[in-house]
Amino acid sequence: MRTHGHTAWGQWSPTYMSWKSMHMRCKNQKCNDYDRYGGAGITVCERWKDFSNFLEDMGERPSGYVLDRLDSKGNYEPANCRWATWTESANNRKNTAFVLFKGKRLPAAEVERKTGWQKGTARRLSRRAEPGQDLTTVRWGQIGTDNPASKCTDEMVRSIRSMDGSLREIAKHMGLSRYCVWAIRKRKTWKHIL
Repeated sequence: MRTHGHTAWGQWSPTYMSWKSMHMRCKNQKCNDYDRYGGAGITVCERWKDFSNFLEDMGERPSGYVLDRLDSKGNYEPANCRWATWTESANNRKNTAFVLFKGKRLPAAEVERKTGWQKGTARRLSRRAEPGQDLTTVRWGQIGTDNPASKCTDEMVRSIRSMDGSLREIAKHMGLSRYCVWAIRKRKTWKHIL
């Protein structure tokens, strides 16, 4: 009997572990991920029930790669699978948020990594954008009195910055939160007012 050599001496190769994990996710109801795979109707093709066929179709798993389905709603089969990096695989999930950035449709998390924006910034900007609007053209927000939600005026900001007293006293006197007063005094907000 010829063996594939991927389980020699009790050690599973990375390729064999990917194959075994794929079957566990789709068939074993006790598996933590079963609900998102087998429980959601995702199956393994008949050909891949034999590891040798899987190995022939997919080849060895490259270091740092994982088994990924091109169509995240599709089954595990040769035409729908590839070896992908963790990032590529994470960007291929059902719940990945995509945004338009510099003319390209990209995952929001990728845009945030490329630009150095905080997590969630690209998603917030995309909610402000018109359908099909590039994030590079979305206004970040209205400054000062141009912002209809602002409780302050330019004069109030100048006054807050010149007042003596505790944050609590100033906030109560001006009808604002302590955080708002702190942010104005530390020039975290209303930076355009000197």
